Amino acid sequence: MKSLITSIYKTLWWILSSLLLYLSFPPNGIPFLGLFALIPSIYRSYKDGYIKVILDSFIFSIIFWILSVDWFSSFHPFALIAIILPLYLFTMLPFVILSSISKNFNEDGIILFPFLWVMMETVRLNGFWSFPMILLGHTQYHFSLSDNIVFSSLNGAIPSIAQSFGILGVSLSVALFNSSFLIIFLKIQNKKLKQENLKLSNILLLTVTIIAIYSTLIILTKPYLINLSILSLALIVMLLLTILLIEKSNFLNSINFYFTSLKAFYPIVLVVTIFTYGLTIYLDTKKTYDNFNGNIVKFGLLQPNFSPWDKILARDFGKLEEVTKLYQDAGKFADIVVGCESILRDPVNVYYNYGDRFGIEAMNIPKKVGKPVILTYPHKESFLTNTFIKRNGKLFRVIQEISKYYNSAIFFDSEGKIIARYDKVHTVPFGEWTPFAEYIPGLRETINSIVGGELHPGKEFTVVSIKVKPSVVVNLAPIICFEDLYPYITKKLRIIGADVLVNMTNDGWARSVKSQWQHLIGAMFRAIETGIPLIRATNTGRTALILPYGKIISNINDFEKGFMIAELKIAKVPTFFTTYGEYLIIAIILITNAFIPIYTILKTVKNLKTKT
Repeated sequence: MKSLITSIYKTLWWILSSLLLYLSFPPNGIPFLGLFALIPSIYRSYKDGYIKVILDSFIFSIIFWILSVDWFSSFHPFALIAIILPLYLFTMLPFVILSSISKNFNEDGIILFPFLWVMMETVRLNGFWSFPMILLGHTQYHFSLSDNIVFSSLNGAIPSIAQSFGILGVSLSVALFNSSFLIIFLKIQNKKLKQENLKLSNILLLTVTIIAIYSTLIILTKPYLINLSILSLALIVMLLLTILLIEKSNFLNSINFYFTSLKAFYPIVLVVTIFTYGLTIYLDTKKTYDNFNGNIVKFGLLQPNFSPWDKILARDFGKLEEVTKLYQDAGKFADIVVGCESILRDPVNVYYNYGDRFGIEAMNIPKKVGKPVILTYPHKESFLTNTFIKRNGKLFRVIQEISKYYNSAIFFDSEGKIIARYDKVHTVPFGEWTPFAEYIPGLRETINSIVGGELHPGKEFTVVSIKVKPSVVVNLAPIICFEDLYPYITKKLRIIGADVLVNMTNDGWARSVKSQWQHLIGAMFRAIETGIPLIRATNTGRTALILPYGKIISNINDFEKGFMIAELKIAKVPTFFTTYGEYLIIAIILITNAFIPIYTILKTVKNLKTKT
């Protein structure tokens, strides 16, 4: 009975951790909780055996993921189960590995957990199975909605690390906060933080360490902030001279004692360095963008609030009239008007080519607006195949018409002429295409009966130059649906010359405010990483403008019809991530995770030799 009560008590730690983590995420979460939410589950992983951790992490995962992605059931009851099972594996593995290696480490081994966690997020970001939403770094978002400079600066520090190291760097920072706070607690509990470690010279040397790491990061990622680096180095020299004056002949002894203190207090050094560095990035980015004298462009972002479950290929003239009016109304105030993903659900180009009135009226929308327009619909292309089959010893030619549908955005100039078309490249598995369909009979038909059919992927990402004013040409980078959740896509677009990331999305499928906010916050980090503004035109929400330092401006409620005028400055902030960040953070994670098995093997061999 006592063992059962003890087991339940330990499980309650996991339940608490899962609830705290859920309450850290949008739309109504408290980001501050994200810095502490994993402490109970990390602690239990460190203390308990791996079998117990496997079972309790399952409970943790079920609670957290059901609360977070319950909207998946809107597609199909089985969809929620199908997504939660792989997410459990990604969530469980870091805890189980920590539990398995904990006997080889003291409490300092907990510092390895963040690297294990982010390794799993790296895997989750890649491959056709990828699910790039609800990453640990996404807990840090509230600053983006505040106009209070103190609040936004303090809360913007950690998210701004994405500008150098991407969303994975933010997730790593949040996990390091959790692990560092737990290590500090355990060191206090184990009486390893001694009062003599806190004498003035040691505190000054620890401060030197923080400044040295901080200035190294600044020199590496923000070399143009040379004055700040010089000031940091001057401060280091001044502190070392102060220590010399305090210690005099005992300086070398003080240095030796410093390493003992660093081993005790390195979690505090990590936390302070991460926060200070992030705060510097945030303030510098905000100042750079706000002070830049760039052209001001007004984007009209449409939010029609249609049901995506309505019949496709319906030639609905009532909806066409609503869409036309939305474009025209927004065009009165905007320099360019952007529709949401598939604002028309018919292959307009086919209707137009056949002289159908629906197609003609749809393609005339840009002329009625009199401004540059981005119109979105499923573009259809058909072609004939010429093949031969052999029957009874004779060859017969078979001509067959093949049709392909693309999730497309069509760019029109102010005169209504088509200047470019972008076809979505990164299509959604089990939504726009069906993995394993060739191996599982009936799978494609079942999926298509739910989502309405498959879409063919486009060939390449592109940047479209469009004249929005007589003397202003803007390079727009179209990204459709969840393409704004993948760092590799927006990074490439920034490199090839994008001025503005233009996301067209339809999240109405899930009928969930929660899912729309999760998508919005994921997109926020693309603006921070690339240093350029991102605009979002969505069907049911969340339509928004996101500035390069992460501020979100959104004045249309979820599931509300209307349009938003996003007035933004065309300006680019240089970012380390665009060139190096993704590779550097992955290299750090790989090296750290490679250390774990090597150290564990060496430790095991050493223990065996000791026993013999």
